[in-house]
Amino acid sequence: MVSFCDKVIAEIMSAPSDDELKATINKSLIAYKANRGSDEVMYTINMIVSLQAAACTKNISDKSLSNLRMAVEIFTEYHMNHDRPF
Repeated sequence: MVSFCDKVIAEIMSAPSDDELKATINKSLIAYKANRGSDEVMYTINMIVSLQAAACTKNISDKSLSNLRMAVEIFTEYHMNHDRPF
């Protein structure tokens, strides 16, 4: 999961627009479900934590930081509104 998430984070950081960022996140959720099963809860939690950690790195561009923050918001909203079995 780590390498998959790292790849998604790199794509999020380099997304040129909000629409592209949202498409990247949507594509990652679809790919995760298809390749790794249906444990979306763990994926979304891992992405939220990993995105927050990436936002704390030094020498990050303003655009990348903005993309990371937006992605955290999107994954958090998805996680909070997604039907979970517990």
